Amino acid sequence: MAGGRLALAPAALVLEPAGIFGSLRRSWLLTRRNFWRSFGILALTAILVSIVSSVISVPVVLIFSFVTALGSGAEPNPGAAMALVALNIAITTFFSAIGYAFQAAVTSLLYVDLRMRREGFDLTLMKEQELVGSNADLVPGRGSGTSAGPRGGATPPGTGPAPYGGPPDRGYNG
Repeated sequence: MAGGRLALAPAALVLEPAGIFGSLRRSWLLTRRNFWRSFGILALTAILVSIVSSVISVPVVLIFSFVTALGSGAEPNPGAAMALVALNIAITTFFSAIGYAFQAAVTSLLYVDLRMRREGFDLTLMKEQELVGSNADLVPGRGSGTSAGPRGGATPPGTGPAPYGGPPDRGYNG
């Protein structure tokens, strides 16, 4: 169960100016009332990536076995077998990398979604976009905590969401 609660720690570590333990705490707080939803999304993603990689790698293994069986006449050819093994490893590695990148993207989107639902992060992003225009930091929502003027790219103190589970700043009275 703790793995599901801490699954967002890498995203928090990358997207927020917090240390390792701060990102673990942040992940735990974000998934506090959304554990089953988060766990379901991450488990479904892992299952889908596993199925897709299996669907791709099984035909490659079957072709490898078929070619190896046909090529094993009186004299086996170790060079051809090594080439087929290398091809199998390359194809499997390529599609595994795509699967891992997809899982990382889903984890990041889940992190941003939970921040939007819990803290009104979408309103913070819209407000920051209106104030800044084009952000030189390239990571929306990450302010340095100091005021850098109207077009400086930093979030003035006290205008962003509470950093770790406090009451959000919604940007409106209501």
